[in-house]
Order: sequence, then structure tokens, then C-alpha cells
Amino acid sequence: MKICTKCKIKKPLDAFRIDSARNWRVPIEQRRSYYREECKECEKKLSKQLREAKKHATPQPDRCECCNKKDTRLVVDHDHKTGEFRGWLCRSCNLGLGKLGDDITGIQNALNYLNKKWN
Repeated sequence: MKICTKCKIKKPLDAFRIDSARNWRVPIEQRRSYYREECKECEKKLSKQLREAKKHATPQPDRCECCNKKDTRLVVDHDHKTGEFRGWLCRSCNLGLGKLGDDITGIQNALNYLNKKWN
């Protein structure tokens, strides 16, 4: 059994996809099964939401709209609650926002932490 990080429901392992990307560096005989964080049902909803956000995306710029670094591999950033397109980000900024909770509170907490440590 495993708890989906999106819907927070405890489900059997067969409700989750195996995450093969985590295994690519490990020799086949030593590989363990890693399961994705979200269940198949939530993954399907997220995929649909992302397709919809891409439909409403503005033309892709040549720079990340968060860090302003030049990057040709920008990804669509969207609000996970509403599905609304927010902008084009580099992978690092997109993952960073997600890891901080994808909201102002998480970003503000990180900013407060850094201000406290460095000021």
C-alpha cells in the first residue's frame, strides 16, 4: 500500500506506475521497483490539466520567466488547483516552485529562512 501525494488516499501498489527513470543508472540485476508519487488516476488528471494549460499558453519566450536565464527547453507552468497557464519556466524553476508547495506561502517561508540566515 502507498499514499498518493496528490489525492492523499492510501491505495494498492498496482494503482501506481513504476518510475523507470529512477532506475536508469542502476544495473538491471540490482534494480528495485520505485513507484511514482501520484496514483495513475491523479497522473491522468494532471496530464489532462497540462494539455489544457498548453492550449492557452502564450508563445514560448527564449528565457525563463522566473530566473531570466536563456533556455530553449522551457516547460509550461500551470496552477495545479485551477489548471490555468501561468508562464514558461526552466525545469529548475518549475521543480523549485513545486517543491516549495507551488504557492506564495512556501516561497515566503523560504525567503524568510534565507533572510534570517544571511541578514
